[in-house]
Amino acid sequence: MGKRDKEGDSKTRGSSAWPKEVREQAKDLFGQGTSIEDINSQLEVPIDTLKSWRYRYNWSDFKKNVNSNAELEVFEDSISTLTESKRQLMSGYKLIAMAGQDGILDDELRFRDKKQAVDTLVVGLKGQVELRGSELTNEFLVDVAKIIRDEVTDVITLQRIGEKLVALGKLYNQRAIPS
Repeated sequence: MGKRDKEGDSKTRGSSAWPKEVREQAKDLFGQGTSIEDINSQLEVPIDTLKSWRYRYNWSDFKKNVNSNAELEVFEDSISTLTESKRQLMSGYKLIAMAGQDGILDDELRFRDKKQAVDTLVVGLKGQVELRGSELTNEFLVDVAKIIRDEVTDVITLQRIGEKLVALGKLYNQRAIPS
């Protein structure tokens, strides 16, 4: 006969009567955004017990950390996609620069004149420099965001810093996109 059988009705059990695995599973579900009622349905733990655990074990803080980590993962995925696009753009700029360089070195020009070839080379090189600078800035901001997330424990302050960094990122992106 197990602990649950000795305790009787599940509505009268204390948190110690529930296996730690059940409490952890309930906490994980809550952190993923599952409502107390749905956790009750899935795990058959009384709603009052779940509410008690939520306050006693600070599940709200856990949920905020889970959400912050998920948001950071989405941000990193977006940066990864953007980085891949920039790699492809960098490849294009390199091709432009190579075409310009070939035009300068080759007497059988593919261009009207040497000036047009030089201008093409300069466009390709400038594009490469701008993209590389942008990549370094993105890498820097991701590293700063990780440091802030690890060091700042106050959720409200963390959220305010995050909002300001997003606004700053949008401002810099607008500046980087030529009109």
